[in-house]
Amino acid sequence: MSESVQKQMAALQKRLVVLEKKVSAFESGGPPAKEKVKREPSLYNKFMSSEGSTVRKANPGWNQPQVMKEVARRWNEQKK
Repeated sequence: MSESVQKQMAALQKRLVVLEKKVSAFESGGPPAKEKVKREPSLYNKFMSSEGSTVRKANPGWNQPQVMKEVARRWNEQKK
């Protein structure tokens, strides 16, 4: 075998070892996942949820970007 082919084979063997370790960790369950803390929605999230459905009902032909623009306009107007 030529030298370049030998180098490629060595690189592939190293990669295979890394992948085998990852598969082994995956099959054994892997590291424990961090438990996520559920936070309360912010005022903005609550506003977007309630106003979004209001705007959708009032304008059934609007697509999502149009609805979001209107809700954002109302949010900015309400902040003043």
